[in-house]
Amino acid sequence: MADRRPHRRRCWHNPMMSSVRYLTETEWPGTIYLLLTFRSLEDFIFRSEIEELKRRNPRLRVAVAVTAPGQVGWDGHTGHIDARFITAAVPDIALHRAHICGPTPMMDATKKILLDLGVPAGQVRTEAFGTDRRDPTRKAPRSAKVVGEVQFLGSGKTARAIPAYVATAKSSS
Repeated sequence: MADRRPHRRRCWHNPMMSSVRYLTETEWPGTIYLLLTFRSLEDFIFRSEIEELKRRNPRLRVAVAVTAPGQVGWDGHTGHIDARFITAAVPDIALHRAHICGPTPMMDATKKILLDLGVPAGQVRTEAFGTDRRDPTRKAPRSAKVVGEVQFLGSGKTARAIPAYVATAKSSS
């Protein structure tokens, strides 16, 4: 059955793409290794933008894994991210900082692989894009103090910022 929420398959790459765009725009002098995984070639979003970024930034190295077998026209890595894929894509991986974004199980598995490959724990960063499932019956404590207000610039809407639900909030006072 097809996922009726295709955004769930595609949003994980946004934070990494944002970082690559920034590093390219600011002409960061280091080499950028961008490792991506997609279910199928059909799901390979940002493909043309990545090609353009590679033309603009000769220090951008991109490796792609496709998890669904039998992709016509695909001769790259098939399967999930594993140690072989990482070490083929990133020379001396243990000397690099790694940023991981994706579903929690994938991030946990990738972090374990990186640690096994000798990347120091302090050099592995994860970014949860979205939230873990939470109990919909859970209510904010009655004594929850509002620490500020969040304003969404596009819509003009505002929401209260409560510490139990906000990682970082700027005080409105």
